[in-house]
Amino acid sequence: CNVLSVDALKLAEQVGSSKAVNIVLMGVLAKRFDIDADKWIEALKGTVAQKFFDMNKKAFELGYNL
Repeated sequence: CNVLSVDALKLAEQVGSSKAVNIVLMGVLAKRFDIDADKWIEALKGTVAQKFFDMNKKAFELGYNL
């Protein structure tokens, strides 16, 4: 069994919003399932308001790069 403990709230707060917890976790899952980060970032562009995109991209990358 492969377990990874992640303080997603702490990472989300580092990018400016505790609401970004789910995006941090998306990054973790994308990496663990070997899904191309660029595809997820493109999906973020299509679903996240532009003013929040940079924050969410950083949150995703923090999770992805664990």
